[in-house]
Amino acid sequence: MKNTPLVSIGMSVHNSANTISAAINSILNQSYPFWELIIIDDGSTDNTRSIIDKFSDSRIKFSHHQNCRGLAYRLNQAIDTSAGKYFMRMDGDDICFPERIHKQVDFLESHPSIDLLGTSLLIFRDNGEAIGVRDLPSDHKSICKSPLSGFELPHPTWMGKIEWFRHFRYDENQFKSQDYDVLLRSYKHSCFAVLPEVLLGYREDFFNFQKRIVSRKFTIISQIKCSRTLPDYLKLIYSITLQIAKLSIDYLFIEVFKKNSKIYTTKLKASKETEKLWKETWDTCN
Repeated sequence: MKNTPLVSIGMSVHNSANTISAAINSILNQSYPFWELIIIDDGSTDNTRSIIDKFSDSRIKFSHHQNCRGLAYRLNQAIDTSAGKYFMRMDGDDICFPERIHKQVDFLESHPSIDLLGTSLLIFRDNGEAIGVRDLPSDHKSICKSPLSGFELPHPTWMGKIEWFRHFRYDENQFKSQDYDVLLRSYKHSCFAVLPEVLLGYREDFFNFQKRIVSRKFTIISQIKCSRTLPDYLKLIYSITLQIAKLSIDYLFIEVFKKNSKIYTTKLKASKETEKLWKETWDTCN
């Protein structure tokens, strides 16, 4: 069999003691065996490190760092040490469905023009409760139809050519919206796709206003950085103005939103088959 892993999985974690075991188990339970899991502990102060140390699979490469350098820095670090043909994103609080790697690899192998591939995902709460499925467009044109508003390509579901990740590196000064920044810089020179199948469980248990505010700020920064390559300045000005308006609303009504986070919640649904598969996946990983 192959000695070099075809897929390198980059996982940067910080204080993930409550969720890291399930995330790692979901990788160990993959039907596709040719992978390496590169876990980088970005300055955790809880017992994340001791939990990871309990896993003895030789495919897991773990490093612990005292200083917190941020997600972009650690992902670049993982990309630089990757041995695989493809690089895959994974967070320490999400859970992969058992066929995720296999199906993404099969698609990329049969569609060599695709640089970056995502999947549909299921939203779940801390207790494993399935909230619903986020359906996404599948082709590059649809994914990128409104680049100033965002891209329908969720960061935790990414798998793509390692050469693409090494060319379009994460901006290490971008502490939030790192994925948006990469996509905004690369979409004109790349080909994206999304598998319609639900292959990732995405944890979303509370509305974090501080993260939302910081993300809006860095979205604006990314748009300004790429302004010279964006053809429609009127749309750019409108988008930046809209982000500033939303940022102002967040600041003005933060206490109201904290008490009623459902203001931002989108109603989602999942099929019975998907919910059944999710329950089996959750039970196996926890």
